[in-house]
Amino acid sequence: MRHPFSVLILLVATCLFAEQHSSANSSGGILRVFPLNQSWSIEDSIGISREIRELSTQVFFSYPVVDRLNLAFNGARVSTGGDSKSISGFTDVQISANYFLTSFDLVLSLGVNLPSGESQLSEPDFQTSLLLSDPIFRFQVPNMGQGWRVSPGVSWAKKINDRLAVGIGAAYQAISEYKFRKEITETYDPGDEWAVAGGFDMRLSRATLMSCDLLFTFYGTDKLENVVVIEAGNKMVLKIGFLKYFDRDKMELLARYRNRTKNTVIATETDMKFLPNEVELKGQYYRFLSQQVGINFIAEARIYESLANARFSDGPIWGLGILPAFDINSNVSIPLRLKYLWGNFKDDYTVSGIEAGAGVSVSF
Repeated sequence: MRHPFSVLILLVATCLFAEQHSSANSSGGILRVFPLNQSWSIEDSIGISREIRELSTQVFFSYPVVDRLNLAFNGARVSTGGDSKSISGFTDVQISANYFLTSFDLVLSLGVNLPSGESQLSEPDFQTSLLLSDPIFRFQVPNMGQGWRVSPGVSWAKKINDRLAVGIGAAYQAISEYKFRKEITETYDPGDEWAVAGGFDMRLSRATLMSCDLLFTFYGTDKLENVVVIEAGNKMVLKIGFLKYFDRDKMELLARYRNRTKNTVIATETDMKFLPNEVELKGQYYRFLSQQVGINFIAEARIYESLANARFSDGPIWGLGILPAFDINSNVSIPLRLKYLWGNFKDDYTVSGIEAGAGVSVSF
């Protein structure tokens, strides 16, 4: 159940234009609160179905406390339902700081994961947590707690000319050991993580942009009571995007490829892969309706490779959604989300899901 917090602090490493650094320094704060209900139904080959639901409220706050220094806070409250054991509570809290060295086109970052969420779970709660953390479902809150984590990083972005900007970044994440089961006395120590990213933004025409980002994440060995149990496989993510403006409307196309190498299970001396490689295609069209109202139409497809150790593999997930937004004034907006997803996988597993949410975004 790895969810690399180190990747979060590489936000500025994915080819931002140089002027975005200066605007980030002078901009005000942002507060976003987004309650989201996600419900999935899973049915096997003989028609036995089960449901899992998550109602989560995510809170994000960012503010430039002094010149060139920005602080951000991220946390959530979650409750689950369905056929699995229900769990509820607050998650871990992430606090991050970005310091902009504009004269060198650098951003220094530091992220800390505070273990405010529950990490020692009972057996039924642990089984629910495993289902929530499956990347197939993309729950807004995939886990409750994962112990202390500290992640320093650095990124560099440079506007080469009026048409091209490039960027690179690197981050390290130190992860503390913790107890993930109430019934187990041994402590689990996930391996530390390293992440490097690079890419570019290119203006193809006055109204057309292209971006390309490449991210590598390297994982250390996992230990149980100081005994190595898993040598985790590394991950690569490649993203290519196009953005086209049509007066006030815009269209965005995204292609993403994720590759995860095999893990080595020390006890059995075997190489096993638990997460299938994934190809994602997404299209968005934003329609401007008025000064206060806009709507985003989304269509997506995710295709997963066949994998013996993954329940949900060898098949696609399709999705359609609408994301309206209502601007109350220049500082307050109300984002909405409604999305339907469905898919089928090996062994005749079928899944379907609904996402519905409404939040508020305040800038000041």
